[in-house]
Amino acid sequence: MKSGRRIVFLVTEDWYFCLHWLPVARAVRDAGFDVTIVTKVDRHAHVINQAGLTLVDFDLGRGRRNPVTEWRRLKRLTGLYRQLAPDLVHHIGMKSIALGSHAARLADVPASVNLFAGLGYLFATDRPAVRVLRTVLKPFFAFGLNRMGSRVETLNDDDRRRLEASGWIDPTMATVLPGSGLDLERFPALPPPEGPVVTLAVVARMLKIKGIDLIVNATRRVQTDGAACRLLLVGKPDPANPSSFTQADLERWGSLPGIEWRGHIDDVREIWKEADIAVLASHGGEGVPVSLMEASACCRPSIATNTPGCRDIVVDGKTGLLVEPNDESALANAMQVLIADRRKRLRFGLASRQLVSSKFTSDQVSRMILEDYRRLGLAP
Repeated sequence: MKSGRRIVFLVTEDWYFCLHWLPVARAVRDAGFDVTIVTKVDRHAHVINQAGLTLVDFDLGRGRRNPVTEWRRLKRLTGLYRQLAPDLVHHIGMKSIALGSHAARLADVPASVNLFAGLGYLFATDRPAVRVLRTVLKPFFAFGLNRMGSRVETLNDDDRRRLEASGWIDPTMATVLPGSGLDLERFPALPPPEGPVVTLAVVARMLKIKGIDLIVNATRRVQTDGAACRLLLVGKPDPANPSSFTQADLERWGSLPGIEWRGHIDDVREIWKEADIAVLASHGGEGVPVSLMEASACCRPSIATNTPGCRDIVVDGKTGLLVEPNDESALANAMQVLIADRRKRLRFGLASRQLVSSKFTSDQVSRMILEDYRRLGLAP
């Protein structure tokens, strides 16, 4: 029985919404709310419609845009909010927050929740130019975020502290979610792969900030040292992202002995049926990496960098191994340790499943989000 209360989710692209946030939207619907998804529609409209959610096509744009284009897009989004007249808008991701929080103010939407699904390149580096950009953007974001009827959500506590220290958010308005949550029924525990060759896999967009080149180089090192291993690169380049590797880069790596570029696959469980170890050499900017949550749910240990989000899912010496960012030697050494020790892989894998089950489920995330709605006066 619906309450007549309408909640709008604003997300950049339909595939991203379906991959990360569809279970949460279903839970919000099941709690009695009328749920509308505003996103760029590509290939997943049928999935969203079948979930009983209203879908509105809106292109937020990605990559670098000029101010005039963004102002026009903000005006269109403000008009859409006035037309939909939601009780609450839930903005997911940096671009959605940047435009949506201001559109919500201009359209007099009573309440908003702004979810930082990772802080990205803007907070992953302290290069002088990036520090200047953060300072320039501070009043813009603070104006959109810090108002009555607004809350902020982050996916790890490091991000919350960073946003507070940077002056972007009021510390009294923040909730830390345990990642985007995972459906454990969809990701069951899998038996360990058999065979003499240990398979490592990185499932991610093929970006420099994800450390793909470091993973390839570290794998080649351990192969040269005699380790019986192979590497699967699973994911696509992202031409709209300035840190993306090219298709030519990926094809070149995929032609090397013991390295295979699989590109995008629809069902990542097929990768964890054959891979022994998950790897992610992120430079930073993650929320909680979904690829590591999925691998953990499937009882796979992980090697990751000691960065926000990654260290939430990878407990060093318990569920996997952590190395410092941009340290190719340390990454190769961690690979050698887990490749050589099957018992350790199995022990870390079981602990990984237990961690996800206890902390990172979709049900847990959904309950926390619904509690934020209640804090803002919305009850189904």
